[in-house]
Amino acid sequence: EESRYWAPTPDAVPPFDAPRFPHLTRAQFDELILDGKVFVVPNISNEWPLKDWDCDFFQSDPEFKNAAMNQQYTAGKSKDRKLGDDWQNDRTASGAKHDSAPQVAPFYWGIKDVQFEN
Repeated sequence: EESRYWAPTPDAVPPFDAPRFPHLTRAQFDELILDGKVFVVPNISNEWPLKDWDCDFFQSDPEFKNAAMNQQYTAGKSKDRKLGDDWQNDRTASGAKHDSAPQVAPFYWGIKDVQFEN
């Protein structure tokens, strides 16, 4: 039942490759969105300014560099850092017991959270 819903064509076999639509009108795009199925529009972001945003951009941007992050899953106390800090070189142990688990504690940036400098 679920495979039939997600399949791009009736005879498709999982795993499915999302259908690609290189040229869409606004009406076609809206219809695909409302349908709720996965699709790809190749190169849609070629002209968007944010296509070049990388870690360096966020760390040096006057507004983003002050965004708060929190280190999660540490063996000890978690740390609060700013996105503009040198957090990428922080190798705090995660405290994970299994070798296959991540051994370095990750940082969480709650980008959807409302953040104020004060």
